[in-house]
Amino acid sequence: MIPKPVEQTIPYASLHPRYAWMRDYLAGLAPPGQLPSRRKLDPLDLRVLLPFIVLVDVHGPKDDREFRYRLMGSHHVDLIGHNFTGVTITDATSPQLLARVLRNMNLVADTGQAFYDRFALPFRDREFIDSERVYFPLAEDGYTVDVILVLNGYPDNPELDRVLPPIRRA
Repeated sequence: MIPKPVEQTIPYASLHPRYAWMRDYLAGLAPPGQLPSRRKLDPLDLRVLLPFIVLVDVHGPKDDREFRYRLMGSHHVDLIGHNFTGVTITDATSPQLLARVLRNMNLVADTGQAFYDRFALPFRDREFIDSERVYFPLAEDGYTVDVILVLNGYPDNPELDRVLPPIRRA
């Protein structure tokens, strides 16, 4: 059974349409009452959004959890100036934002619910770029979050944020 929902309403109507598209896409991949699996993601369905997507592996039990970058979208890598694939969140994130990022990831891992947040990019020398993200939970077994899909956006800079939601293949 999926844990109790987070006390947050994600403002999808006021966000870029890609976030609602991703919510609906993932819901369509999940069996009823379960979370979708990473293996169900189709890169062809996500091709327009891949540059904005970060996948984070969730390792270990709640009290000894580690988050490690599995994949970083090319647009996100270009903005932060480094590809952190294979690196832990703890080692990659600026110290002033680490607690917030870990809190968000733990919240998603613990509850199995998506979570929205907006703050400066959490990487050294990139804190001047305003960014928003929705963290979406994925679970191989349908219940235990083992990957977090982070969909990023840059709402204050239209040039950085230019993308249309993809159209799902039939």
